[in-house]
Amino acid sequence: MTLVYFVRHAEVTYIPDESLRALSSLGIEQANQIADYFEGIKIDRFLSSPYKRAIETIEKLALSRGIKIEQNEALRERKVANGHIDDFNGFVKLQWENFDYKLEDGESLSETKERGIGVLNEILNQSENETVVIGTHGTILSVLLNHYDPSFGYANWKAMKMPSIYKLEFNDLDFMGYKLCQ
Repeated sequence: MTLVYFVRHAEVTYIPDESLRALSSLGIEQANQIADYFEGIKIDRFLSSPYKRAIETIEKLALSRGIKIEQNEALRERKVANGHIDDFNGFVKLQWENFDYKLEDGESLSETKERGIGVLNEILNQSENETVVIGTHGTILSVLLNHYDPSFGYANWKAMKMPSIYKLEFNDLDFMGYKLCQ
């Protein structure tokens, strides 16, 4: 059995450059609570999106285990557009209604899901019978969950908290189930 814990990043301080958004002071406290959650759980491997907030959310935990966080570009959040979107929630709702919808230079949910499933299968092939923690983002995590549970949709995405921990269980590449841990 392979266990994959996806940890959606903690609360951030918003700046325009999405890849450099860091955790807020509350987010730092939340990251400490994430580390506390995993106390007593054996972890074999840490991976993360290269985005600062995802790394920072699991960094204390990885340091406490003496395990380096492997950054993987394929775990990044989906690219929305090159600029600011006034009605972000409206945009997201359109994407959940049509997984192929995207803005110019953006990424559709279908493309995000395909990228996410590809990297997850790669991780599963490299981590058989291990426990893996992945620092991630709300949208890529949501479309991965949607892949395994098609009822996971826009309302679930919208209700997802910062941070969140989802535990997925696999037997080889066979999905066995998931649960929201925190």
